[in-house]
Amino acid sequence: MWNPNTYRDADFGLEEGETFEPEFDPTEESEAPIDQPHIMTLLGPILPEELGVCLPHVHLLCDPPGADDDHRLLDTERAEAEVEAFITMNGRSLVECTTRDCGRMTSDLLSIAQWVPAHLIGVTGRKNHSSAALLPYALDRDALFEEFLADLTEGMDGTDARAGVIKVGTSLNEITDIERVTIQAAGAAHARTGAPITTHTEHGTEALQLLELLEASGVEANRVIIGHVDREPMPLDAHLDVVRTGAYLQFDQIGKSETYTDQQRADRIAELYAAGYGDRLLLSLDYGRKSLLSAYDGAPGLPYMSEWFMVLLMESGLQAMQIRQLAIENPARALTIHPPRNQVA
Repeated sequence: MWNPNTYRDADFGLEEGETFEPEFDPTEESEAPIDQPHIMTLLGPILPEELGVCLPHVHLLCDPPGADDDHRLLDTERAEAEVEAFITMNGRSLVECTTRDCGRMTSDLLSIAQWVPAHLIGVTGRKNHSSAALLPYALDRDALFEEFLADLTEGMDGTDARAGVIKVGTSLNEITDIERVTIQAAGAAHARTGAPITTHTEHGTEALQLLELLEASGVEANRVIIGHVDREPMPLDAHLDVVRTGAYLQFDQIGKSETYTDQQRADRIAELYAAGYGDRLLLSLDYGRKSLLSAYDGAPGLPYMSEWFMVLLMESGLQAMQIRQLAIENPARALTIHPPRNQVA
């Protein structure tokens, strides 16, 4: 179990009176009103200002079909230990981005959420064609919509833990019919609930086309997170094209340096800040492998964000409150559910 005596309050050069702690006093926490802007966690709604330092795309537990052993994260105790390590380095919230087609394990995640002092957020939706095609009614928009809506308003996988985010995805350099139907169903679920949408792209491809399809389904770009934009070097203009739509640009391959170093990522983030898009950027650690998680004796593990990458951001010229914006303010805004006035879940 997490030991609060090991907590390390990293300040990254904050001035007196500035803090990375949540704005909301945790001693005053109460369930947020469901008919007002809120963030839905596995344990219920919270106010956006309660979120704290957040990783908006992680994997703790999953059992993807046909995956090798490195990709099968089945150990609840190790998953809990990984969350505890993140909390120790001033983390507060995590979005567990495993969808049903990739072996979502809601009951086990819920048990972790009940034990650790962190906000865990689950997702509904589908990853992309390769996994979505293995489930029933992959081309049935109405059935998908009903599933996503139930996940968001009733609970996932036989529990009462609601999803807080809708996930959709695309394939490398194409969007298949199955992915288009999923996107349409996600758009309908968003319209009914106001839940945000996060996306899986293959190496950042098809991002603009994905945003166009979501817009056609009634989703404004500022309610969408475009993920995996930093798997390999991309021209600055490609990143600018996405953020100029109003969508969030998510650097979530941090710590993976096969083709793109973390210093390059930090420098690119600084460039985007200088261009005026600091409020459209998100940081996360898409570590869906044992070899990347410290609880399985892998590396670098979820503490890497606070231990190392935020230091690189400072070396690239960002100030402490700009890092606070990336780690706290932007995810709180991106993950907030805005219930439609005529629809209360």
